[in-house]
Amino acid sequence: MPTKLTDLNRFTADNELRARYLIAFESAEEHGWPTWLDDSIPVKPDLLKFALEFRHKHRDAVFIVDTRPSRIRHESGEIVGVYDRVGVAFAQAPDMLVGGLEVGFDNVNNRVFIVNSPLIRNGRYRDNNPKALKKASKSFQSAMKAAGEYLKPFTFKRVHQESVWSVASARSTINDSANQKLFSVGHIPTEEILAEVRAMVTSGYQPTTAAFTKALGLVREQGEELNRRRNYIPHNKAFVWFQSDRATYQYDGGEQITVTRMEDMPQELRDKVAVLQIGSIQQPIIDVGVKVDDTKYWVFL
Repeated sequence: MPTKLTDLNRFTADNELRARYLIAFESAEEHGWPTWLDDSIPVKPDLLKFALEFRHKHRDAVFIVDTRPSRIRHESGEIVGVYDRVGVAFAQAPDMLVGGLEVGFDNVNNRVFIVNSPLIRNGRYRDNNPKALKKASKSFQSAMKAAGEYLKPFTFKRVHQESVWSVASARSTINDSANQKLFSVGHIPTEEILAEVRAMVTSGYQPTTAAFTKALGLVREQGEELNRRRNYIPHNKAFVWFQSDRATYQYDGGEQITVTRMEDMPQELRDKVAVLQIGSIQQPIIDVGVKVDDTKYWVFL
């Protein structure tokens, strides 16, 4: 008997997709749809064959609901929600989609098996066309070969490379927050500048306008720290990626190291990751680092 998916890791982060899944599940169960993936996802028979063969070759594959169901007329005459695509992830990082498996038809109505992956570059289409990331084949064996080639677990190297942009973003956020405050110091209204100049002419220099008083106070109290922030560059950094059963880290210029126990990770990384874990995504903390997402972190050293 089919069982509803309750693990949120089995869905991409989209509440609409979860709602549509529940509707599809109930309609397929009610009308006796015969083919279910993992006894939880109503799928077309060809997709079930495709997915099960892929799992036979990749035991740690996890199938994800990442699209809307198709509407199919069941033999009972009723419309049923059924999937012709599933996303693919792997057990070590079930939150990271590597691509998908699909079934469909080509322009002359031949059945095709489709592999979807960001690693695919289909030269028949422009890069901004979703079909550029798909490889379709009428041959089941060819499709399985493509699935094995393009649907692979994320490596630390790939995750590291795809997260490098977060460091530049973090530096920009830290620098800009200081620049915005210092910008206000140099943009005092003309009338207040003139009033201050008159006061300076007639007396010893003591600020008489609120803007000058505020500016002097800001520079006196935070000037050194703001200058540090506006020019901030981490002396060194390390990238840390957590998977379900391990953690991998790499210092700049160093080798990647994988540990299965947190206590085997350097203390300086553990301490700073602990701070970042309770923080917000893409909100850098100076001298600590930035949280890329719930499993990936840049630590500033």
